[in-house]
Amino acid sequence: MVPLYINLPGSSRLVCLEFDSQPSVAFVKSRVHDLADIPLEEQRILTFGGLPLDEDYVIESNNTHPTTLKVQVALAGGKGGFGSMLRAQGGRMSSKKTTNYDSCRDLSGTRLKTIKAAKRIADYAELEEQREREKNERINRKIEEALKERPVKKIRFDDPEFLQESQDLIEEVKSAVSEVMKSKKKGDTKDKGKEKEQVVPKQSAKLSMWDEFSDMSSDEEDVEASSSSSSAS
Repeated sequence: MVPLYINLPGSSRLVCLEFDSQPSVAFVKSRVHDLADIPLEEQRILTFGGLPLDEDYVIESNNTHPTTLKVQVALAGGKGGFGSMLRAQGGRMSSKKTTNYDSCRDLSGTRLKTIKAAKRIADYAELEEQREREKNERINRKIEEALKERPVKKIRFDDPEFLQESQDLIEEVKSAVSEVMKSKKKGDTKDKGKEKEQVVPKQSAKLSMWDEFSDMSSDEEDVEASSSSSSAS
């Protein structure tokens, strides 16, 4: 007996069929029809690897190395609408294809995200000296700019009307001050004249009093002289 294992559609189990000699594909189809009631014209006999077989093909099998076949059912074709829908769906899926493979692993089992992070750290460490040098240069430039003497900004004020008004105002102030000073001088001279007039009578009064006193003293001297002369006689 020649054993032959058949995998029927919709089942994961293998069915063992026995034949008197090496069967052909057509004979296997007839046995499958008797076993599973699948029409002959709808059966497709394939090898276990998926290779289709013709009906005239003779299957070689033995007890030591039994052959395993797969039975598939042919489906009626349509107008191609389903196929075009699948193609359109495939195009949309391909347009949304991701480009982020960080979660994938390399041959050693390390995630690509970890490898990229290690590479970034290595690059950062290599450029650390350059960054430090650039930082020091920036600081030195700032210090030099701060130590430089900044030129004095010259602002030119050009407003003729304002300048003329300022000049007129200054002239008015000057004239007012000069008039005040002149009036003050005139007042001082008048006050000095009045003071002189008041001082002169006082001096004359004093002199007259002195003259009277001198006259009184001279009279007393005359009296004393006459009294002395009378006593001597």
